Amino acid sequence: MLASTKDRNFTISSSISWLLFSAILLYTINAALPRLEMLLFSGRVPIPSVSLKALEVLSLCLYFLICREIKLIEASIIISVTFMAYLTFEMLYFYLDGKYPVEMLIFGYNTMYFFLIMSLLLSNFKSTITTSTANRIILGVSIPVLLLGIAQSLINKPLLSIHSIDGYFNVLVWNYYGQVRAFSLFEAPAYYATYLVFFGAFVLANMLSTQRLGSKIIYFALFVLVSYSEFLALNRTGIFAYLIVIPTVFGIYKRGYGKRALSVIMIMSFLMSVALVVAVPIISKTFNFVFAFKDQSMFERFTEWQYWFHYLLQNPNRLVFGTGLFQSAFFRYNKDVVIDNMFLAVLVQIGAIGLIFTVFIIYKIWSILVAKHIRSPSPTPVACLALLTVWPIFATFGTGLNIFPEYALLAFLVAPSLKRNRLSMDIVQNTKSYNKSHANL
Repeated sequence: MLASTKDRNFTISSSISWLLFSAILLYTINAALPRLEMLLFSGRVPIPSVSLKALEVLSLCLYFLICREIKLIEASIIISVTFMAYLTFEMLYFYLDGKYPVEMLIFGYNTMYFFLIMSLLLSNFKSTITTSTANRIILGVSIPVLLLGIAQSLINKPLLSIHSIDGYFNVLVWNYYGQVRAFSLFEAPAYYATYLVFFGAFVLANMLSTQRLGSKIIYFALFVLVSYSEFLALNRTGIFAYLIVIPTVFGIYKRGYGKRALSVIMIMSFLMSVALVVAVPIISKTFNFVFAFKDQSMFERFTEWQYWFHYLLQNPNRLVFGTGLFQSAFFRYNKDVVIDNMFLAVLVQIGAIGLIFTVFIIYKIWSILVAKHIRSPSPTPVACLALLTVWPIFATFGTGLNIFPEYALLAFLVAPSLKRNRLSMDIVQNTKSYNKSHANL
């Protein structure tokens, strides 16, 4: 009876792991599902992506009720419940004040904070997906995605439809003065560039962890292609993050980077992003020439940031509790809201209190990921960890708050590796030798 219960639980756990893994991959490659729907329904996208979220929640509820194996960390529950209570208060505040409809507020919270809370609650999920299986799937999915992006740029044609008939799906900013920016199966080149940061880190991690010379050569060739495609996406943020993520992965495998070293990289990523924001206007006024960061898009962002920052300072309540507004084209209230900065976007939507919650939860998720995978690194979790380590770069120049918890979930869904890197093994061996010698004294 006990054995049959364990077998049943393992089967359910395995099924849920695969369901969640597939859903997260579809979210990460964020135009894959809409394009599949366009193929099946004559160019239309009738099924919204939020249905995948509902499926995930339902699956986890069933898993918890049947298996009862998810050990929710008490601190994570307290943080999540408190944050959800604050969001509920915010929703009631803005609705009763007569500013915005409930559906708009719920849509904004779902878009921005759903995955953040989910990834914190699922940080201790017992997945059955092994490292080798995850490697094969990610490689099998990502290589065609990579080649499609390269082909789009070299042929200088989108190769795929850039919008659906019903207007639900559109590819954004793919044309750069007549040159197609590589976007592959994504909604924008920026999302593709972000995925390439992850995939580049993943390929490098595989190259550093394998002992076979033939495999190292193949991974090196693939790494060169990923680096080339990162450039073809013509996304400054992606290139900036890529240049930091790659040495971070190398440090984890070859230098044994732990939480302290990775924390320094995270802080430096934030400081470099802030320095870039401060330095660009000064340099542009001092030197009258065109360079990579002196163009219309960059200065439009500076103008937007300045406007929203002054808007918040005009009223202390706005600064503390936010305004309820967020960047979206689906509601008339938000059509003119363009921020492209996660810190400021959260501040505008749910205020300084909400920003403190958000940053703290992201750091908490990152800390759990470090504790779970850093001593026995495997490619998928290490790539996700490296990406999350430089999240301040993406946060400074974008609003894709949902991207980073997705990669955390992807890492949590891969079972920790049983292997340890060479440096960790050396440390363990030296510690054993030290303890043995002292025991003999």
